[in-house]
Amino acid sequence: MTLKNTLSKGILSLSLLIAMSLLPTSLAQPNTQQAPGGERDPLQLFKEAGIDANQETTMRNMAKEFEDKVNAKNTEARQWFSQLKDLTLQVNPDEAKYLHCQEEINKIHSEVSMMHAKFILDLRNVLNQSQKEKLIAIMQQHLQNSMAGGGGGVSAPMPQGSGGGSSPAPQGMSGGSGFRP
Repeated sequence: MTLKNTLSKGILSLSLLIAMSLLPTSLAQPNTQQAPGGERDPLQLFKEAGIDANQETTMRNMAKEFEDKVNAKNTEARQWFSQLKDLTLQVNPDEAKYLHCQEEINKIHSEVSMMHAKFILDLRNVLNQSQKEKLIAIMQQHLQNSMAGGGGGVSAPMPQGSGGGSSPAPQGMSGGSGFRP
């Protein structure tokens, strides 16, 4: 793998981490009306499944907590990327140091991905059984509509002013469109 490819993967990893950090911000802040860009409240599917005000508050608090953890990981990743950039700009970078930086970046990315997967499952655990069943039915309907060309995919949009961007992130994150419960 060339140095250019390795650096490109590192930049992609940081982009993914930053995109992931945007998700909880959208959950933590209520959005009761449609945003100018046609964006919906990321908890809309949960609302359609019948969550009450207490469940919504719990979910938004969970999102804020998750956001704080991801922001800490983003800070850590930026430090490793800075070191990686410095090494990249050297004529003869130390291979061991360079690879160590990349390994740390990969480790952070993996940790954030697992944190996100757990977060999505934790959100679902706020629901009672009938709400979970209704959520799945809603998600299946959205998926059928999406596959039939009717739009209405399962993902909720990213928060207003998030800067957009897309990320092939795991477990519920898709193409910069928020999350799947």
